Amino acid sequence: MDYQLLALMGVMVAVVVVGAKLKLWWWPGRPGYEYQRVIAIGAFGSFSLVAGLIGWRMSTHDAFVAHSRWAGGLIWWQVGLGVALLLLAGFWATRVPPRPTPR
Repeated sequence: MDYQLLALMGVMVAVVVVGAKLKLWWWPGRPGYEYQRVIAIGAFGSFSLVAGLIGWRMSTHDAFVAHSRWAGGLIWWQVGLGVALLLLAGFWATRVPPRPTPR
């Protein structure tokens, strides 16, 4: 069995469960630039983090020089970039104005 896939699915389930327990809204009722930047930075941060963890080179120059997209192990700068972008997305998510309460 592929343990990395099982771990990824476990993390996804944990995020949904924690979000449901904290009563977080998953989709904005009124999309705006605040939501868009949080989602975009969060998505790219997640992509960078996962790519660094599995050893997939995002840089086309490095892939061209090495003749392969796959590295031998972790790519630490991509992991660091992904963590930094996810922290930034989390910080921006706390600054998004709350939903208006229904009347």
